[in-house]
This record gives sequence, structure tokens and C-alpha cells, in this order.
Amino acid sequence: LPATKALCNLDQEFGQHKYYPGIYLMLPTDRHVQHKNTLSNWGVDVVFIHGLLGGVFFTWRQQDKDNVRDFSTDQISGDDYTFCWPRDWLQDDASHVRVLGVDFDSYLSQWGGACPTQTFKSSLEERSEDILWRLRQAGIGDRPVVFVGHSMGGLIIKKMLVSAQNSGNEELERLAENTKGVIFYSTPHEGSQIANLNSLVKYFFFPTVEVQELEFGNPTLHELNAYFKQFVERFKTKVISFGEMIPTRHLGLDLTFVPPESSDPGVGEFYPVSYNHMDICKPESKKSILFRKFYNLVWDALDEASPFE
Repeated sequence: LPATKALCNLDQEFGQHKYYPGIYLMLPTDRHVQHKNTLSNWGVDVVFIHGLLGGVFFTWRQQDKDNVRDFSTDQISGDDYTFCWPRDWLQDDASHVRVLGVDFDSYLSQWGGACPTQTFKSSLEERSEDILWRLRQAGIGDRPVVFVGHSMGGLIIKKMLVSAQNSGNEELERLAENTKGVIFYSTPHEGSQIANLNSLVKYFFFPTVEVQELEFGNPTLHELNAYFKQFVERFKTKVISFGEMIPTRHLGLDLTFVPPESSDPGVGEFYPVSYNHMDICKPESKKSILFRKFYNLVWDALDEASPFE
């Protein structure tokens, strides 16, 4: 993926788009060519955004129930397993589907990440503003787009879309209008249990701004979800959400990071599924509802975008 991005950035004649740090071209696997015949450029863009402690090279793997591949060094997909299902399972559709992965550093605690230049001040608003700018440089918004978010990644998507809608900027408003669908994998629309720590634990844990913003009852999250519902109503955006029903083992405790009352945004389709928070974005096969619902939404967007009868 890094090599593909580098080649695309060097290709100024036919590439046109710029992939800044943190934006990875998953598909097509060579480069995204822009034809001089604009009719040939039709298609749909799909953008994947991970959550806290996630990564474009980890979050979007196929489910590995025995965890035997977590520390694998080859990272090469095979016939029986993929380290990047958005890339490998959409390969046959690459002629009219471009897939981008967004990657960024995130931390649960300000004690983590020893980089001396890291300020840990990255709020949801700051993060979404930065990612939105980078995606625009990559041409996101010029044609129909589907966004996919796991956990906090879904909040970033909502914040970007609401900000784009109200920006007064023609390019960003076009991105809002061209957003045809959003997939949420266990997004904490009303907050997460990971932020519900008692005062003593918080003193030692020293949570980052991003974690603090995820507290249940945060009026900012409630307001954001209200604005997002208005967005969906205005642009008729398709929304599909999945909620975790199996606890995740964390710090010796079995936690439901995002309960159903928080993972259901109150708009679109909502599916409670038997996965924990870490596995809900890792379908075990193409037959999984986690993939099928996503794939059908992408195909609906493709059908709508096609210039041919």
C-alpha cells in the first residue's frame, strides 16, 4: 500500500489526486487513473476509518478466531485468509470502485506513546477537520462516496459530513451531497464504557482528550447525532449500523464497549450481531452479514452512479 501511494503521487499526468500521509490507496492496487474522457471516470469511492488504537493495516482484517495471525510477519493474504478484506474482497470491482483507508495514531492514555512531540490534544473536531482536508486532496467528494467507520471512526465520519454540509465551501458541500451511504461498526453515538472510569482510575489512567469525549451523556455527542440525522434526512443517505452483543476482554474485565443504546444512531438500519468490539469490523467470510450489507450498499451506489442504462 505505501508503494502504491508513492507511485500515485508521482503520477501527475493521469493521477491528479494527492495522497497525503495517513491516506492509503487500497484499490486499485496499481494507481487510480483519471481519463481525459470524463465518461470513463464514473464510479464510487469507499473510505474506511478506524477507531481508537486501530489501524488501516489491522482493523480491516478477516476475523481470526484463534488469533494465530496477529503476530505474523508476512502479512500476505491467501486463499483462506485476508489481511485486508476491503482490498481483497472488492478486487473484482476495482475498475469502478476506489477504496481508501485512513490511518492515524490514537491513544487511550496520555501516559502512552512516548513521542515527545505528541501533544494528545487531538479532539474529535481537530481530527475530523484534518482528515477531511486530506480526503479532499485525494479527490473524495468529486463522485459518489460511501464511508465506513469502526468505533470512533464513525464519529469522525459524522463530524466530517456535518461540517462539510455547513461549510459554505462548494467542494465540501458537494462531498456532503455525494455521500450515498455510511456503515457504522459499533460506533458510540452516545458514548462508550471505555470512558466511564471512576475518578481514582482516571487520576492514574490520565485519559486522552479523545477518550474523555466518549463519555456517556456527553452533550456534544448527542448534538452531533441530532445534526447527523438531519443530514441523512436532507441528502437521503443510506445508513447501516452494527452493534456488538458479545463482551470484549479488557484489563481483566468483560466489557461491552458500546451497548446497543449507543451503537444505534436512531436512523437507517440497525443490526445487533454476535461479535465483540474488536471483531465486529472483521467478517469471517463474504457470507457474513457484516460484509453482505456493506457490499450491497456499495453496489446500490454503483448502480445509481452508472452513466449507462
